[in-house]
Amino acid sequence: MLKCAIAVAIALLVVFWWVPKNRFEVINESGQTIHALTITVSERTYNFGDVGPGESQSAFFFTPHHESYFEVRGNLKDGTKINEDVAYVVWEEYFLRVVIAIRHDGQIESEIR
Repeated sequence: MLKCAIAVAIALLVVFWWVPKNRFEVINESGQTIHALTITVSERTYNFGDVGPGESQSAFFFTPHHESYFEVRGNLKDGTKINEDVAYVVWEEYFLRVVIAIRHDGQIESEIR
C-alpha cells in the first residue's frame, strides 16, 4: 500500500512539473518603495506587499482560458497610484516570460519574451 501511495505521489509531481507554466517578474525601477503591490492575471491575484527600490518579485501563472492582461496595482511611497493593465496574453501561449518594469512616476513598461 505504501509503495502504491509513493508511486501515485511521484506521478502527480511529474504531471504537475510538466504542466506548461508561464512566469512573470515585476521589477521596481521607480527609485522608491512600492506599497501593496498586486498583480492580477488569469483570474488570480498575486499579493507582493511592499517592494523596495531595485527589488523584484516573480511568480508562475497559468495560461488564461481566453485572454488576460496583467492588472498592476499599488502605490509609490510618494503617494502616486499605480493602476495599469499591461502585457496581453491569450489561451494558446505557453512557456512565456513576462517582465514588468515599474518606472519613475508609476509608469509601466512590459515585455513578453
